[in-house]
Amino acid sequence: MSFRVGVIALQHESNTFLPQPTTLDAFRRDVLLRGDAVREFFAPAHHEVGGFFRRLAALDVEAVPLFGARATPYGALTTECVHGLMDLLREELEHAGDLDGLLVAPHGAAVSDPDPDFDGDWLSVVRGHMGPSKPIIGTLDPHANLSPRMVAATDALFAYRTNPHVDQLARGQEAAELMVRTLRGQVRPVQAAVYPPLAINIERQCTAEAPLADYVHELERVRARKGILGASLILGFPYADVPEMGSSLLVVAEGD
Repeated sequence: MSFRVGVIALQHESNTFLPQPTTLDAFRRDVLLRGDAVREFFAPAHHEVGGFFRRLAALDVEAVPLFGARATPYGALTTECVHGLMDLLREELEHAGDLDGLLVAPHGAAVSDPDPDFDGDWLSVVRGHMGPSKPIIGTLDPHANLSPRMVAATDALFAYRTNPHVDQLARGQEAAELMVRTLRGQVRPVQAAVYPPLAINIERQCTAEAPLADYVHELERVRARKGILGASLILGFPYADVPEMGSSLLVVAEGD
């Protein structure tokens, strides 16, 4: 049986302390792509979306590139920017035909004027389009401010394990691998998050140094446990003054 898996990337790290907002032109200057242009740009890159494409191809699953948008970190997204991005995203979803699943790459710290949890917002829109039963699996930057809406809208999310970030490609491949296993009926991923009352100073977020190195090591032990499909330490982004700001832990497990 052949499968069709859509690919979406919509990424912004929003610093709400900056007075200058992020407009749609900021995405046009960086990355604002539709259809096959998404594959052409991301497939060769050391990027999670590159990992999506490479692993799906290796497993003989059709990747359907839909939408790719990224802008340099700056202030919150304007209402006009959000409407422009969402109009393009909805158009691509409508024209994609029947999809068996969706691989998504939010950043996790996008803030907009109409909704401070912009990643939770657009992921919820995507979930509404796909319905409750088709898998949506993706990646996060560990500088995400994870929200319950992001978790509820997806079946599994994998944050990069390194800061500075060097493993984006591997996490994209991990997400794509789980997507294919899910579609083939080999696993049924479910995820849960916890939100300790913790914010980590940006200068103490190096994963190779204390204090985080010990937690990174502990998560390797969690991933080795039977039934665990993924475990992520999400550091948080303290320059977004939103209710979701802070650190979190996200675990993906088989069935429960």
